[in-house]
Parts: sequence; C-alpha cells; structure tokens
Amino acid sequence: MHSPVRSDFPALAGLTYLNLGTHGLMPEPALQRYLAAVGRYEREGYFAHDELEAARERVRARLAALIGAPPAAVALTGNANDGINLVAAGLAWHPGDEVLISDQEHPAISSPFGYLAARGRLTLRRFTLAGEPEATLANLAAALSPRTRLLAVSAVSCQTGTRLPLAAALALAHSHGAEVLLDATQALGQFALDVSTLNCDYLVSNGHKWLLGPKGSGLFYARPDRLAGLTPAHVGAGSLRDDTWPPTLRPTAARFEFGTRALAIWEGMNAALDWWEERGTQPLQRHMAALAAEVKARVAAHPRLRLLTPMPWEHSSALVSFQVAGQPDAIALLRALWARRIVVRAVPELAALRISAAPFNDSSDLERLFAALEEL
Repeated sequence: MHSPVRSDFPALAGLTYLNLGTHGLMPEPALQRYLAAVGRYEREGYFAHDELEAARERVRARLAALIGAPPAAVALTGNANDGINLVAAGLAWHPGDEVLISDQEHPAISSPFGYLAARGRLTLRRFTLAGEPEATLANLAAALSPRTRLLAVSAVSCQTGTRLPLAAALALAHSHGAEVLLDATQALGQFALDVSTLNCDYLVSNGHKWLLGPKGSGLFYARPDRLAGLTPAHVGAGSLRDDTWPPTLRPTAARFEFGTRALAIWEGMNAALDWWEERGTQPLQRHMAALAAEVKARVAAHPRLRLLTPMPWEHSSALVSFQVAGQPDAIALLRALWARRIVVRAVPELAALRISAAPFNDSSDLERLFAALEEL
C-alpha cells in the first residue's frame, strides 16, 4: 500500500515514523507557511498582528466546524491538557463529587483529576475499557453512581486504540446526571465528531497529532450553557470585556485566552487544514483505516505477536498496539527500534508497542518494522 502524500514529508527518506499518535509531522508545504508566519511576526512585530489575529479567527471557525460547534464555543489553547485543566480547575467541586475515568486514560486526564483527588477535592474512580462496546458500556453503567459529577474520557484509547462507543456512553452518563468531558486528541483527524449530536458538555483536542499542525496548538469546547459554570483560574487582557468596570468575562469561550500569544501558530494550523483539504481528507482517512487493517492482519497472523486492538474499524482506530512474546520490557524494545530509526511508542503498562497508521505511512514502513522485530 502506497501513501499518495509521502513526498510531503522529506524526513521519511531516512526515518520510519510510526508515532503520529504522540507527535505528528507537519507536511512540508504547511511547515513552510508556518515558518514564514513566525518570521514575519518576529521581524515585523505588531505591524503583523492584525493579519495574524484574523488567521486565528479563521482557524477558530474551521476547528469549530470540525466538531460541529459554533466558533463562540471554542477557545484556542496550547494543547488538550490545557482544556482539561480548564474544567478541572474551573468547576466548583462539592463534597462527595466523583469523577469517573477509564482505566486506559492518558496522564492528560488522570493527572489533573488525580491531583485534585489527592487534595481531597473529589473522588476519582475508574471503569474498564473493553474491546467490545457492550462490555465497555456494562462496565461504565456499573461504575456510574448518583455522586458521579463528571465522566472524563478519551474518544480513543491512547494505549490500545480502542474506540469508545461515544453516543451510548455519553447518553448513559447524562442519564445519571453527569457531565462529560471528551478528550478527542486521538480521534480528531481520524473520523468525524459532532458535539451537538453527542450532546457533549466539554471537548478538548490538540493540533499536533492527527491534524498534523504545529506543536503548541489545541482547542477547548464548552457547550454554551456550561460556559458560565467554569470559573477561569487566570484572566487578563483579551479574556475580559473592554467596556466594563469592574472587569467582567467575555461572553464566549475566548474568555480563556489572555495576554500576548504566539499568533503565528494559528497560521500554521490553517496551513495544515488547507493541506488536508487539498490532498483529500476522506481518501486520506480511508488510507489510514486500510493501513491499520493491514497492520492488525499481520500482527494477528504472527506467532510471536499478540494484538491488543479490536479488529473492526468501527471499534478501533489507526492506533494499533501489540505485545511481543519474550519481550516484556517495552521500553527496551522501543529503544532497540529507535536505534534502527524506527519510531514507535511503548505502552509499558501493557508491555506493548503502539504504532500509528498515519496518512504518510505505507507498507514499506511496516516491512521495516516487522523485519526489525524478527531481529530482536
């Protein structure tokens, strides 16, 4: 299987990069536009400010459209973790409040809520994410309680690539009176999401993974009727209305943006989104799904490998995780592959490796990976 966009990523001439799920690579045309915007902002300063502010508002509208939200409900952040902390720090926690997360959450979710739990602000509980949607929903239903204030969960597991049955899970949480914070970091760019259809309360993501945008770009969505329930921990010029005293918050999600910002990032994000549209979003997403299926088939047929990711695409993603028999130290295995310039992610808690089937990857990358595994 050949990638039609591989030539846009020149580093791949000497690098097998199978870790887009941690850090994506910017396509060269988008990267050049981004660097040009950085250069202009740093050389011309405030003279370039208005143009780059306009680029920021264009990207706000485009990212909002990707998740089916109004632009006023979207704040532009540095990463997904920023948005999670806006919820963790912004909600008024009450004695007995519980936050429910899955057992496969990234530290971006587990750390902020674990920190609050350690300080006695809330109780943190977990449910088991299974490979079968029915089992996941049964586990979730058993873990929900009248005290569950918030379900904070990833749309796609960063550990195994398992996809949460989103509509059913959110409906179940809402039926128990809980709000939902959805981490779409491993989903946005892979498949469609619609916060209005899901009735999602909060959503976070970043631009540097599947969207192939700059590091330091992210988004935070708050359902308009939830916005007033979040108290910003920090405010400043830009987050407050200019026409009031004492200071009052802006009525939109931009209340979470303040101070001088690296505006050129948003021109880089615009360039990345343009690249997706020009190269064909849906064909590239189909390519990722097909390549993930190829990986899973090869893993499932290999006597030394054990697949941890569900086979059906609708239950999984372009993240594929597997264990290697006789290699329980995933970090050592990762280092051995990196020494061969094959970049993957270790999942040490599962003694597994995780690869990302990106739009720029093709079967030649898989050949190098599996040949290297035979040597280890």
